[in-house]
Amino acid sequence: MNVIELLKTKGKKPLVLGVSVLILLTLATGVVSAGTSPTSFDIKDSYNKYTVRITFPNGEGMGYEENFHIEDVDLGFVKIAFNKSWEYQDRVNVTIEVLGADKTDWRFYNRDEMWDAGSQTRHVIKNWDDTNNKFMLFWSTKPSETYGEFYFVQVTDNAPSGSGFLAFLLMPEEREEKVEDKYFIEPTVKEITFGDSITFSLIKQVNGKNSTVSNNEVDWVVTNEKSINPDISSADANIGTIDSSTGVFKSSNIGTCSVVARVNKETKAKAEVTVNCCKDCKGDINKVIKLYQSRIPEGQLWKDGDTPAAILNNPPAAGYYNNILSVGSDKYAPYVCQAYQDKVMKFLYNVRSNPDECSLLAGYEFSRITGWGGVHLAVVVYKEGTNWEETGLVFDPWLSQKPEVYSMDQWKFYGRTKDKSLIDETGDLVDGIVGLVWCPVDILITDDQGRQLGVLDDGSMATEIPNSFIVNFQDDEGNKHWYFELGTDNSNTYDLKITGNDDGTFGTVWADSYSNSIRHYAEQTITKGSTAGIVLDTGNPVAPLILPDGTEIKPTVSGVIPQLQGLTFESRSKPAGSSVQIPLTLSGIEENIGNMDMTLSYDPSVLEATDVIKGGLTTNSLFDYNIVDGTIKISLADKAGFSGDGSIAYVRFDVIGSEGLSSDLEIAAITANRADNYDAIEIQTHDGLFNVISLEEGIGDGDGDGVYTALDALYALQMSVEKIPQDPVMDTNGDGSVTSFDARSILKNAVE
Repeated sequence: MNVIELLKTKGKKPLVLGVSVLILLTLATGVVSAGTSPTSFDIKDSYNKYTVRITFPNGEGMGYEENFHIEDVDLGFVKIAFNKSWEYQDRVNVTIEVLGADKTDWRFYNRDEMWDAGSQTRHVIKNWDDTNNKFMLFWSTKPSETYGEFYFVQVTDNAPSGSGFLAFLLMPEEREEKVEDKYFIEPTVKEITFGDSITFSLIKQVNGKNSTVSNNEVDWVVTNEKSINPDISSADANIGTIDSSTGVFKSSNIGTCSVVARVNKETKAKAEVTVNCCKDCKGDINKVIKLYQSRIPEGQLWKDGDTPAAILNNPPAAGYYNNILSVGSDKYAPYVCQAYQDKVMKFLYNVRSNPDECSLLAGYEFSRITGWGGVHLAVVVYKEGTNWEETGLVFDPWLSQKPEVYSMDQWKFYGRTKDKSLIDETGDLVDGIVGLVWCPVDILITDDQGRQLGVLDDGSMATEIPNSFIVNFQDDEGNKHWYFELGTDNSNTYDLKITGNDDGTFGTVWADSYSNSIRHYAEQTITKGSTAGIVLDTGNPVAPLILPDGTEIKPTVSGVIPQLQGLTFESRSKPAGSSVQIPLTLSGIEENIGNMDMTLSYDPSVLEATDVIKGGLTTNSLFDYNIVDGTIKISLADKAGFSGDGSIAYVRFDVIGSEGLSSDLEIAAITANRADNYDAIEIQTHDGLFNVISLEEGIGDGDGDGVYTALDALYALQMSVEKIPQDPVMDTNGDGSVTSFDARSILKNAVE
């Protein structure tokens, strides 16, 4: 379509929207007075196919305005402004380029009068076969009365991207120093109660005098919305809305946000708004407790029919028994103390951020707490301004595997054996044995080197076995229960001696992380001072319990607890400000996988995804990914296919959340097909959890898996030679840098 045809659209919807709304792509350089270096403007043509670069070689260009309207003309123009170098100057030099097209693919012409559409008014400046692109152009000096010269760049249909078209005119403008007006928002106090509203006004200050800007000129916007609930993303916070015609802000949820006033799409002022729960309301802790007991689920033990009553009815025996079962069965993992602590914190944050329930927590605070020498996690709720250790109520479902509330004295009773002499804090378990023995007995464990852990004959405690842990707790009747963990890096065999401290019955259960099998011995009678025993051997899943009279009791083995089959987004923990690489691991899939698509999700307020790299199973695969707003899409294809156990991918994150926050690591969707016949493969998924821990908790743990390994030491070495960025968490000696000293320290702990 030529220009004459374009002009015939007058009175109709403009034919080419890109012409009537010319889009500013980039302004190549800032413009200064004539005589300086060249200035160029890159402008998209009306069909959005080409960039037309107009250069002022002497630097006169000042800028341009898109969609410049001319009365009685339905064609949109670009008005290009430039600075006159002398008073009687009536022309200016320019160079024109059409990026993506040859010089012979376009022509350049002008018209004297835009409304005279006759072909005789077209003056060709550069024809198709002309390769010149440097021109001296005239301009109009009185655009309000006459528009003078109109210029057109027309690209032929035979050009690489087809036809293109750009219309522009030149106008001189005077340079003036612009004094910025000052703006601010009233009222200055922006803290309101949920349900209330507040009327904002934009105030303009000129020469010290204030005037209110009409709301007809203001575009009011609510941004930066943040709930007091860390589990609610900014996108879902919805703290409030504002009526742009009146400036009235109305609260919708509890939290903070920014109210922004814009004029002509430019931000003039911003106000920070806080929406609180209620005024002068009093909390009701009893109602909070009722909600807690109805919303926090009971543990899996209460759903299983074979859990011993002696365990279920004796906290924290139930909690420890659940931990033993969680060694290899993921259905118990959501009910360990840390997972329960996360559930309770999420529940309380949900109450506090819910406008219909937030008043119940008015005047109360809540926090994560640790007890029993740092080995148990729970949540405390207490009145504001008081000492939680004196006034707190402990919300702890782990002890009984159901939502219970304890006074601080009760909670300390269950954890009263937190004497650190019972705990050998040489490190976390990598692999090992866990066990539980309940009332009324004392236990003593001996490894194959004669080192001991537990109660000696004189009643004192031995803690000689490295990488081990033991705790004694009592029920309300004073009966002793024992929980222990044993590392197997130094010994795979332990002798467990069980001595009655009173007449009664005792029970035993133990598991190991190698066979993933659980051995449960039926409750047996014992007399005070008599001794029973078991050889805890990872290679013997049916090791018998030897009673005082020599009778052998075979255990009930709950079979082999199946390893997690399918795709797992593994769990990790790292401090704020660090980085972490979290694997997606495949296990137990026998089919040869030819292609896979998956979608992952995480909390972008806690973690910031920066990269995704191939795993060990996908080194030869075509592989790509995309990270968008807390979602990661990964697709891969493999000509030969892959199977077996190993990593599919690693996701790199920066930890941006504060200590105590956590993020679910979810596999939201997955599809896969076989390599040989394209049949679909069903793959189970297992989600992970990321926790933001303190720097002290994470020191030396490079991959965030909770244990020291040779891989952590390797990370430290790579940081020391600047192969990868330094991470403060790897600075084990606190000297401000990561060196081979830190690597050796980590390696030493890993070996020991």
